[in-house]
Parts: sequence; structure tokens; C-alpha cells
Amino acid sequence: MKNIFCKISALMLALCTLTSCGDVNSTANTMDFPAHTPEYTVLETDLSSDSSALIKHTADVKLVLDDKTDAGKKDSTKEVTVGNEKITGKYFKTSVSPYYNRTADIYKSTSGSVQAQFSVDPATNKLVGYSVYDTEYAAKVEGKNELTKEECIEIAENYLKQHVSDIENYRITCEYSPLEIYKGRYAVYFTRYINDIPTIDSAYIYVSVYGDIMRFDFGNLGDMKDTAALNPHNIADIDKNVEEKRNEVYGGLINSEEYEVSFSQSKKLVRLENGKYALQYTVNANISYTNKDMHFADTSSFIVYLE
Repeated sequence: MKNIFCKISALMLALCTLTSCGDVNSTANTMDFPAHTPEYTVLETDLSSDSSALIKHTADVKLVLDDKTDAGKKDSTKEVTVGNEKITGKYFKTSVSPYYNRTADIYKSTSGSVQAQFSVDPATNKLVGYSVYDTEYAAKVEGKNELTKEECIEIAENYLKQHVSDIENYRITCEYSPLEIYKGRYAVYFTRYINDIPTIDSAYIYVSVYGDIMRFDFGNLGDMKDTAALNPHNIADIDKNVEEKRNEVYGGLINSEEYEVSFSQSKKLVRLENGKYALQYTVNANISYTNKDMHFADTSSFIVYLE
């Protein structure tokens, strides 16, 4: 009986100790204290510039698109609808992407003066890309009024609403470019941000000044909705590791009195083909000679897995 009493007493003491420890940290958010500290290994991708004598690039991860021909789809056709127009294209090639759910079959179509190309996700059969070139476009729109920037953005928004349910959660930017046949076009970019970081969940839609959609591309559209991939991670620690990796790559220039180097960088949240989330960094190095009026640039691309 005495032995049982001792065991019960020990158990009660252990429970009290655990409860006390829990009370001390009861106001803490467990998401701020991950069970282990990630290493945040920085891997360089094959999107970096070619190496030179003093710049040490390595390709640890492949992110360049590959093209292949699927023999089983050769001579096959597919019909899609863009706006109110049905387009039938013949299989051309398959673009194999290193990103999650981004591989696409590409089809080409020619009808009179119109040449079109469109991309279809073979896994979902969704239309994810389109472009058109009409040599007679100028004649077809003769007499039409040009639209304003705001009107063209609205056309792009209305079209995107057909493909994603929460367009209000995308940030919009717009650029104008003059074009010889189309006179001009507005490139409307839509990007989903998470924790103020841009993601690969994006789209761009080109609208001519006469209101016609000339081109679009949907990148993992809707895939980043409600993702918590960034929550348990310390972005400042990741940035620091990327900076250290950057200094390794450009150490030969940084440590040389012959050069001055300045950097700018951007990052985005991506999901790779294996389903894992990562931060992808693009670092631009602006390099100038200290004793010459000469300069050049170099680019590094890095990946940091988040899981």
C-alpha cells in the first residue's frame, strides 16, 4: 500500500509540474515557437546566369521548362472557347514545368489571317494559356473607339472571374505598350499575396485598346488560397541565409578592389512539382569597375524549401 501511495504522489507531482509549465507560457502563440529550428538550406537553380571567373554559380535545382512531344497525342485536336469564340487547335507539344500543376499541352490553330495558340492542363483539362495574332486586325477594328485603361482593366477582371472565385484577393498592376498591328495593349497582372509576399498564384491578361483579349496565362490560379505554408517560418532567418549564399556566389567580386557590387532582390512563394512549398529568390547583381567606366549585371536564382 505504501508503494502505491508513493507512485500516486509522484504522478500528482509530475502533473502539477506540467501544469505549472503550461501556465507560464499560456499567452504564447505556439505557431511562433516551432518544435525545431529549420535549417533553411539555400539551393541555387539553373535560372542563374552562367558562371564567370569570379562568380561561382551552381545548379542544385532545375527550374527551366522542358518541351517534349507526346507521341500518343500527335495529330490530335482540341476545341476550346475564348470569349464567345470556339477555337480548334492541333497538338504541337507539351511544356513540362518544374512547378506544381503547371505542365501544359500546347495546341496551334490557323484560320485565315488569325494564328492562335492555347495551353491546356492535361490533368484537369482546363484552359490555362492563350495567344492570338491577326494580321488583319487593324482593318477589322477600323472606326472603333479606343478604350481607357480603366475599361481594359475591367474587361480583364470580368474574364478572370470566369476562372477564379476570389478575384478580390489579387493585387492588380497594369502596363501599357504600343503595338504596330494592335496599336496598343494593356497588360493586366493579377497576383495573390500571402503575408505581403507575392505568390506563383497569378495571372496576366493582355487586352487591346479596342477591348479584345489578345493573350493570357494563368499560373497556379487559385492554388494558394488559404495556404498556411508561411505561418511557422521566420522570413528574416531565410533572408539572412539567402544573403549569406549570395555573398558566397559573388565573394570573388565583393572581396576584390577592382569591383563595386550592389544587389537588389525579390522573392515569391511557389509550389514545386513534388508538391512542396518553397520561397524562390531572384537576386540581381549590378557590378561596376572601380577604375573604368564599365559595368555589367548578373542574376542568381535561389530556392529555400519550407517543408
